[in-house]
Amino acid sequence: TEVKLEKGTKLEFDAAGKASNIAIFTIGNKALHRESPEELVAILKDMINASSSKDSYIVLTPIEGTKEELKPYENAYKAAFGNKCIVTREAMLSEEYRKVVDIIQNEKNQADFDMGMIPIDLVRGKNDRAHLNDIGYVELSQIIYDKMVALGYISK
Repeated sequence: TEVKLEKGTKLEFDAAGKASNIAIFTIGNKALHRESPEELVAILKDMINASSSKDSYIVLTPIEGTKEELKPYENAYKAAFGNKCIVTREAMLSEEYRKVVDIIQNEKNQADFDMGMIPIDLVRGKNDRAHLNDIGYVELSQIIYDKMVALGYISK
């Protein structure tokens, strides 16, 4: 129940060493109607190349929009980044993650689900669908954690 160490003892934790250089990249919500999917991919590639995480990274697709609006971006991100890409909208709408958080079943959320949109209960509000709220970030953090495990960046 207790460990005593001498002052100045250096502690190294296995998980910290493995997870110290993982980057999460995302861009595009506000820019969806200004830049093409290819332009956003190019920006992301520049960001990755300028980072210290050229090998250990995850890219998140934009979240604001309907399935039809986001599909070209999601497809371009998947083609460019392969298994290091999380299609955020699809992951957050999947049954697996909808069970992680208790999304209130109401008419507005159902309408969003029907359009392939992240539901209103997971975003900041009807005037800010580009950013998640606390519940949405809890769900997204689980999705990112699971992806880091799947990619071998960290172990469970």
